[in-house]
Amino acid sequence: MIRQLAGRALRRLLATAGLARATDVARERQAAAERVAAERARASRESAARLEEFRTRIEASHRRVVAEHTQSNSLVGLLRHYLIRLRRTEQELAGRAMAERRLKLEQLGIAIKVAKRRGVSPAASDRAAQLASISRDYATAVARWRSGEMTEGIHRVALGHLAWSVPVGTSDALGRRILDRGQLALDSLAVVRQFAVGGVMLDIGAGIGAASIPRVMLGDFTEAYAAEPDSDNFFCLVGNTLENLVEGRVLPHRIAIAGTAGTVSVRRCRDREVEHVPALTLDEWVRQLGLTSYDVRFVRVAMRDWNLGILEGAAVLLKRRQIVWQIEMDRSLLQSGTTGLEGFCRRVEAHFTHVKELGRYWTPQWRQSSEVTVVLETLAGTRRAVNLLLFNMRRNLERRPRALL
Repeated sequence: MIRQLAGRALRRLLATAGLARATDVARERQAAAERVAAERARASRESAARLEEFRTRIEASHRRVVAEHTQSNSLVGLLRHYLIRLRRTEQELAGRAMAERRLKLEQLGIAIKVAKRRGVSPAASDRAAQLASISRDYATAVARWRSGEMTEGIHRVALGHLAWSVPVGTSDALGRRILDRGQLALDSLAVVRQFAVGGVMLDIGAGIGAASIPRVMLGDFTEAYAAEPDSDNFFCLVGNTLENLVEGRVLPHRIAIAGTAGTVSVRRCRDREVEHVPALTLDEWVRQLGLTSYDVRFVRVAMRDWNLGILEGAAVLLKRRQIVWQIEMDRSLLQSGTTGLEGFCRRVEAHFTHVKELGRYWTPQWRQSSEVTVVLETLAGTRRAVNLLLFNMRRNLERRPRALL
């Protein structure tokens, strides 16, 4: 016991003096080596765990990328499938439109042959003579045309088996379409025919008659009363009715139809001189023609900046829910932010239930009249002109009808 205590004391003294035995040094070295080995083992285990976690993340990321790639390929294939179907549908619609145009052109050819064989009917001659007796502008235009007095700057075009005279610089969009593209508005004609047939047509801003003459020629309407304030367009309108044997069935009036009665300023097509033309409201014009609101079945309006309030003077006609309206408007009226459009939209919402956009394939069958402002705002940002069909329909007819028992 005494030896052990002495040994311990001696070792302490030696440690205090900085001296140690070889066995103690070896033991310390062994302990240090064990600590280093343990530290390396711990670091190796942590490194292995981190590496395994990293591998797990890489595998999960790889699986996610593979799944996304597979889904992307599936979506691409699906999109290609629908794109092919869309192109086929476009081709079918374009082919259907071309077929309808060819059909209308063939019908126009037959109609003009029949008209040439029969000539102008006595009733139509009487109406034309009555119009000449009360309208000096019409009588003068007829006399000038039949005497061969053709003013300069009038183009003669044969289109759709019909003869067309179009003044240079015409403001009539359909007249420009005839000159620039060699087309008649047969698509709109076919669509309107699904909504309105028979009765009397009122053509406001008739231009050269490219909207009313084909419709009367095809028998869509018995008569068309055409109002055109521009003198050049009016002269060609009268000439086109005579050349195409619709005299007395298309009745031109050199007058402006606006929201209020008075006079309006109109620039001529050729020299752009300002002409002052008498203006009537639509209801006043109908009364002047000796018609009743029940006779009218279709109203086409080519909007100008001076007749945006035309609906304000058509209170009687707007009460007749069976009358279908077509509104054609140049996009410049939308882009200029004309204030009259607000009143126009309010009256459309008040007097019509539905609106249909013409001239495009990919449009809804019809839309609520409350969306007319949205439609005009959408068209304001495009290059398309406005061509709207306004009509009334019972709202419950929008629902799918029950199967008939």
